[in-house]
Amino acid sequence: MWCSSNSIIEDSIYLCLFQHTLTGVDFQWYVDQPRATYSTLETLATTFLSYFQLSFDYDISIELLISFRQNSATHLSDHGRE
Repeated sequence: MWCSSNSIIEDSIYLCLFQHTLTGVDFQWYVDQPRATYSTLETLATTFLSYFQLSFDYDISIELLISFRQNSATHLSDHGRE
């Protein structure tokens, strides 16, 4: 958001700033990457998300989304998976 609000569109700036947002295991992952591996934010983001993505799939279909109904007495979290 900061980059967008300051009209920054250069991938090199995004890549530089990205490393400053990391801590813990995600920072260690970044440090362990070969130098100059990523030339665009898209390639870095894809690799990062692939590495840290949870190893399960969501079974989401249009039927599940259509089945959700809410009124003033219920919350979306009250609906279970069918």
